[in-house]
Amino acid sequence: MSFSVGQRYLSTTELELGLGIITQVDHRMVEIFFPAAEERRTYASNNAPLSRIAYKIGDTVTDREGNEFKVLEFTENNGVYIYFVEDSSGETRPMPELEVGDQVALNAPWERLAAGNIDGGQWFHLRYKSLIERERLEQAPYYGLMGPRISLTPHQFFIANNVAQRPAPRVLLADEVGLGKTIEAGLIIHQQLMNGRASRVLISVPDTLVHQWLVEMLRKFNLHFSVYDKQRAMEPNAFEQNQLILISNKLWNEEEILNSALAADWDLLVVDEAHHLHWSEQEASPEYQHVQQLSEKAAGLLLLTATPEQLGLEGHFARLHLLDPQRFNDLNQFIDQEESYFTVSSAINELIDASNVSEESLDKIQAMSDDSVLSDLVQSLRNDQTSANRNKLINHLIDHHGTGRVLFRNTRAAIKGFPQRVLVEKALERPELYSAFKLTPETDHEPSQWLAADPRVNYLVELYKELKEKLLVICHDAETALALEEHLRLREGYRTTAFHEGMSIIEQDRSAAYFADMEDGAQLLICSEIGSEGRNFQFAHHIVMFDLPSHPDLLEQRIGRLDRIGQTEDIKIHVPYFTSSVQDIYKRWYDEGLNAFSKSCATGDALIQKYQEEINQCVMSMDDAAIAALINKTAADNEELTAKIENGRDRLLELNSCQPERALNIVHTIEDFEFDDPKKFMDMAYNCFGVDRERHSENTWVVQAGEQMLTDHFPGVGDEPITVTYDRERALEREDFHFLTWEHPMVTGVMDLVLDHHYGNASFTLIKDPRIPAGTLYVETLHTPVVQATKASQCYRFMPNSVIRHVVSHDNKDFTQYLTDQHIHEHRQKISKALRHEVIKSQKELIYKVFQVAESQAKKKLSGIIDEAKQNATEALDLEINRLTTLKSINPNVRQEEIDALIEQKEICLNAIQGGQIKLEAIRVIVNGS
Repeated sequence: MSFSVGQRYLSTTELELGLGIITQVDHRMVEIFFPAAEERRTYASNNAPLSRIAYKIGDTVTDREGNEFKVLEFTENNGVYIYFVEDSSGETRPMPELEVGDQVALNAPWERLAAGNIDGGQWFHLRYKSLIERERLEQAPYYGLMGPRISLTPHQFFIANNVAQRPAPRVLLADEVGLGKTIEAGLIIHQQLMNGRASRVLISVPDTLVHQWLVEMLRKFNLHFSVYDKQRAMEPNAFEQNQLILISNKLWNEEEILNSALAADWDLLVVDEAHHLHWSEQEASPEYQHVQQLSEKAAGLLLLTATPEQLGLEGHFARLHLLDPQRFNDLNQFIDQEESYFTVSSAINELIDASNVSEESLDKIQAMSDDSVLSDLVQSLRNDQTSANRNKLINHLIDHHGTGRVLFRNTRAAIKGFPQRVLVEKALERPELYSAFKLTPETDHEPSQWLAADPRVNYLVELYKELKEKLLVICHDAETALALEEHLRLREGYRTTAFHEGMSIIEQDRSAAYFADMEDGAQLLICSEIGSEGRNFQFAHHIVMFDLPSHPDLLEQRIGRLDRIGQTEDIKIHVPYFTSSVQDIYKRWYDEGLNAFSKSCATGDALIQKYQEEINQCVMSMDDAAIAALINKTAADNEELTAKIENGRDRLLELNSCQPERALNIVHTIEDFEFDDPKKFMDMAYNCFGVDRERHSENTWVVQAGEQMLTDHFPGVGDEPITVTYDRERALEREDFHFLTWEHPMVTGVMDLVLDHHYGNASFTLIKDPRIPAGTLYVETLHTPVVQATKASQCYRFMPNSVIRHVVSHDNKDFTQYLTDQHIHEHRQKISKALRHEVIKSQKELIYKVFQVAESQAKKKLSGIIDEAKQNATEALDLEINRLTTLKSINPNVRQEEIDALIEQKEICLNAIQGGQIKLEAIRVIVNGS
């Protein structure tokens, strides 16, 4: 396309924006402004989703005031049209393209039908189903949460639904290790993108986690993030070139890269491992300052950390300051508030757990605030300690207490359902070949040397012979994993596969799928340290530490590959180690000092920092007394810190992070929705477009381009076959399969392909119904109410694209209820194209008159739809505005920006709804044969 400033275009992917004006063009980018929706979009000029609007002689065109004119002729000047038009009084004048109205004529299907450009009935049926399913999807109560390839874990969906409903959410996700913070963040990102609240997302993570996040976002959420290395981030306008960007936080040390990112606009910034952002009243680390600058540019902010706030209120304050610098601006005041809560924590625990709450505890709770509602609720509980009164008080405290709106933290103690961990250790004699002072001594030697000398290799062989169960084996280095995998496969004849960071995502998928195959798959999966990140293998129950990591967080990460929600058996942690070596010391320190093999260790990072130098000294001296003293001190510190964490548990925060009944209701609603999976809809689309499919296995199909496929760009189908499943459990077992839900890009892409193009919008169907006189002609129309507003305005919540269907006979009688779409589809008869065109041509005048009747009936319904939508929007948004306004008066964690955004959203919605139009989506002529 050749773009020029002043030209008018439609966005083919966002028709609701109305007619846009090209405002800026360069050799790579084109900028367009949509006045009706007051939105700007920037696209790459070589693949912009834009369609030029050009009116022909005889067309009716409107100006900005809505006045209609007839086009007499037109010319072109510097790429911009100038129309010469005639008004209703016969006066003529020029109308530059720039003056054409922003509303778009919405009756193209009739023009196509009148021109004889028509489709068969199966296309109309597909279009109708696309409209119905799009409406059902957008009106689903948990739209945006139903598509990801994840287990339906209640606490994750509770947090995601709570957070993703907010405009520009700014929260701290602080679940304990293994509870799925990355999943929660992915759900929030996914829903924010789908509901239009966000379009540009920047994820900043430690360098070692870039690959994990890339895999998680792609395989679980179908989100294609662009990974930026130093070279790519240094390109001119690098951060304007993609909407979804994933980057290592170490690159922010490059001033040019940081400034480039700060020059871009971000709807959502996500920062993992936020506890590494060090801050004190005296000094903020460069890493903290970088994130602080980015967070000030981003509307929304998600910080992820598993480090409990009880291990450092100063650091906890620093993270909250990033979320809301106005609310959290005084460290001493924050510490006073937190300590004042600890004084009533026992009373809160009693309120939650005990059958009766003491007067002393009720006094403490009432003293928390001078809130009159709180006083009334406490008094009600004094008078009658029923569960109803107790729950009312608990819910009030949850909504109003402390950091509840900005901090979410689930614990294993609260969630429960985790398996036991069992350490199975094996002491081995260190071969002379190896150094005693290195955790991975094999890396100093060639594989041919260490594979022959290392007793861990034979240990592994014998272990599998004994267990005959799948083994996940983790080594620190990829080279070790590759050598070990090859040895076990070639020398021992085991079915093995490797998994390391040097493999492509497709190669990793294949390897993981081979291990996941319970019948003919790999018996052993040999992973490297980094290569195992982002993958969970909870179908296996044995993990082998071929070596030990140097940090307890890495140990927890390894065990976390199996120790996940959904693990059905106790986890056996097999640890072969060399006696009188660094491996021996680390094994004892992890086990006896941290108890890290038996339980998830929240204190590991703090204690490794405290004792790293002493550990190093013990390694060099191998002094038994010094080692024992180190372990005793570590165990004592671990016990003290663990008790501090437990005593400081914020029970209200835990309830705010997961209310079990509400969380289960979300999961059950999603299960009910996906019970009607999209298989029938997709099969219909495959048939229409000529896409081939064949059964692969249970609930699984192979899909590929057919020889006669009607389009080169069917969503998800490329040169190679793909394997799809509609079953969540099957998809969780096999990450190399595409999990087709109603939210999957392939399914929504088919809807867009059909609805954004002409497919099925002008159709002819011959039916055979003996109860209807032969030769009876009907006109069927499908209309939808549309508003010209962005998806971010959430107008679709209140004025959905509901299908208005009418079937009118040639004598203007309404047959909508009798001739349902399914009835017509089941009674379809074959008819030649020539005969279809002949009927349309000969009956064109009659068809148009009947069409006008159907359209007038649809238009009559518009005013009622608008009134109902305005009422729904007013009631829903006023309720939320009033709730947050009241809450803000007693809980400063409610940001004024949230309330202002809702007020603005209400104004935009009501204005857009008031200007709603009826759009003709499709027209079909139906004739009953003899």
